[in-house]
Amino acid sequence: MDHSVQLYAGRSAVCTAEILYKICTCKSKTEGRILSVSSTAGAEKHTAVSAVYVYYVNGVRYAAKTGWTTFGCFAGGRSCSVRYNANHPQRSFLCKSGIYINCAIGTVFFLIGIGAGLPGLLLPVLIPGI
Repeated sequence: MDHSVQLYAGRSAVCTAEILYKICTCKSKTEGRILSVSSTAGAEKHTAVSAVYVYYVNGVRYAAKTGWTTFGCFAGGRSCSVRYNANHPQRSFLCKSGIYINCAIGTVFFLIGIGAGLPGLLLPVLIPGI
């Protein structure tokens, strides 16, 4: 099997698992404020953006940064909706930050990686002599 396919499937699985964990555990909601926005030009003129935001839970201030995404729309100084883990308030993500679409895309590429790699592993077993 091509090692680049294995590596890509592995990276997709790790990223997707981390995002799924955040989506499943960050159920509490609060309002926050975007402090700053960073952007970078990607391939084919797609711009990736990332934001630093703050939010308060029980009077404690937390700051976090979004991952790079081409699906987020952030503006510095504006309020934002934050989902956080009630047991670990420092774990959070911004609603409408592209986390759901990134998770879906990661899952699709993980499944493609598995679909491309599985035949490469099974063919020598099913057809001896290859």
